[in-house]
Amino acid sequence: MSLKSSVLSTKCRKAIYGIVALCLLSLLVAGVIANADTTTSTAKSPVTIGEAPPTPIPTPSTTSIPVSSPSPGPSPVSSPSPSPNPNPSPSATPRNLALYENAGTITLGTTDAAIQAALTQTRAFILRKWNARQLGRLAFVSMSPTNRPFTRNFYIERNALGEWQVTLEIADTDPQEFSFVEEIGVAANGHPILEPSRPGSPPAVTRALHLKNSATVRNGLVL
Repeated sequence: MSLKSSVLSTKCRKAIYGIVALCLLSLLVAGVIANADTTTSTAKSPVTIGEAPPTPIPTPSTTSIPVSSPSPGPSPVSSPSPSPNPNPSPSATPRNLALYENAGTITLGTTDAAIQAALTQTRAFILRKWNARQLGRLAFVSMSPTNRPFTRNFYIERNALGEWQVTLEIADTDPQEFSFVEEIGVAANGHPILEPSRPGSPPAVTRALHLKNSATVRNGLVL
């Protein structure tokens, strides 16, 4: 009987040891699997197609930036108001015609003698006032092809820059300004001689005035 009890006791212990070993093995396997799942879950997070990966939030810096107070700006300075021009230009302001020598109205006649007399009087007045650099004005009236009076108003005056010029004003047209006046010759056929030094130029039989913008140009008004 003691032999049976000994054998039975040995079998029981082996069975218990086997059960305990099996439990320990099960616990060990379960721990490894759980650890593997945790590692896999941490390493691979789900990514949605078309969604940018999350941006890490930066740690706020503790460095302080000194802020300087704005320096006061310069005090506003008011611009001085322009002083009036002591010698305003007659062409830039309404003309004070009382300052102009008035040659009156010169009418171009119908006969050759009357025409030459009117032109000579007009040329002499403009040239005299131009050479003296004095204010002057006159009205030169001729007849249009429809037998209507056509008036040209001449003013010898300063422009806005203080330079002397001859201003021609005709109703319903823009004023013309001439900054150069010279005497030229007129040929027997009535054509002005603009280049008297050119070989073959005809001799001058009378004189005329050439109003233009400079000494070098040829275009302008021949009077």
